[in-house]
Amino acid sequence: MFGICHLGVIPCRFEPSDKSEMVTQLLFGETFEIIKQEGKWLQIRITLDGYECWIDEKQFLPLSEELYTKQSSFPATCSADLVDLVPKTRILRWQASSFAPRGTLRGNRRSPPWGLTG
Repeated sequence: MFGICHLGVIPCRFEPSDKSEMVTQLLFGETFEIIKQEGKWLQIRITLDGYECWIDEKQFLPLSEELYTKQSSFPATCSADLVDLVPKTRILRWQASSFAPRGTLRGNRRSPPWGLTG
């Protein structure tokens, strides 16, 4: 049996318990194989890296073997941080001395509402 993460994030636990530490997270669209079930918990193997962990049975959608195989055949993709995509000259720098409550005056100029200066 297979599944797909249809939520933004699914916490993955070390053991089948709400009190167990979260060891990783499934992100929207990630797929996995279900290894076994214990009560409300599913032990899974994540497709991307083969990591094994436990998720709550309420937090996934079942996926047919045909769709799982088709989805798994696509090359893995990664997203970049927005910071990596913005030219460095456009990144605002935060300076402790420049932070002030919204709209306060500093010298002869008004500070920006977000407390950052470029």
